[in-house]
Amino acid sequence: MGGMTQETRQINTLLDSILRDKPQKVAKLLVENPNLIKCDFHHGNTNPMCRTSYLGYRNIMAILIKAGGDVNKTSHMERTPLIWAAFRGNINMISMLLEHNADYTCVDTDGWNALDIAVVRMQYKAAKYLLEHTDL
Repeated sequence: MGGMTQETRQINTLLDSILRDKPQKVAKLLVENPNLIKCDFHHGNTNPMCRTSYLGYRNIMAILIKAGGDVNKTSHMERTPLIWAAFRGNINMISMLLEHNADYTCVDTDGWNALDIAVVRMQYKAAKYLLEHTDL
């Protein structure tokens, strides 16, 4: 791991633990270094909140939120965790994020909000849920 800083290694480990659905490891890493939750882009495209939302791991999202994770933190293309949940049609994650005050009016670099993304991706159940549970 050559010239990588310890923080970069920790971020890599955190994102890998999220990818592998290892909530206990995620929790341990955040206890050891609470600032990891604040990392922005990693390799130019993701952060813990967006990766977790995209993958649909509610148990890890709960850990991240408890650790101070921002439910409106954006990844590449300015996509929020809510937009990623809509992208995947994950109603359970959409519900969780809305319960934690995710801003459903946020738009990505194309000007699309979570509802727009759900429709474009043909995630009609997610689109219906967003229509029923927001002011969109």
